[in-house]
Amino acid sequence: MYCVPKEKINLTLNEVHEGDCSHHIGGRALESKITRAGYYWPTLMADSLEYVKRSDSCEKMKAVPKQPVAEMTPVLCAVPFAMWGIDLVRQFVKPATKYKDIVVAVQQVGRGNPIKKHYC
Repeated sequence: MYCVPKEKINLTLNEVHEGDCSHHIGGRALESKITRAGYYWPTLMADSLEYVKRSDSCEKMKAVPKQPVAEMTPVLCAVPFAMWGIDLVRQFVKPATKYKDIVVAVQQVGRGNPIKKHYC
């Protein structure tokens, strides 16, 4: 194994990643390919990941995901009053009313869809 000095790390990363036999591989594969070639330095894994992240050519060659974006479906509740959201507001500086505390209870059907609001 050849230990690469700091001043030649970028040259080694560039040559393996974008050289004659390059395939614009990811960070882990780049690290593995450098190790198999007989080179090593202590921060090899972190440097490989960072190099691929900063690479403009990888950005252009990266595959576009073909899977459609999943639609959000609401979570339905089979039992009434099963999902509640409760907020407690306390210690107003100057209460406008005679009440010091406010409790807000919200009955919900799905994710973020309130049916009724109850104020106590």
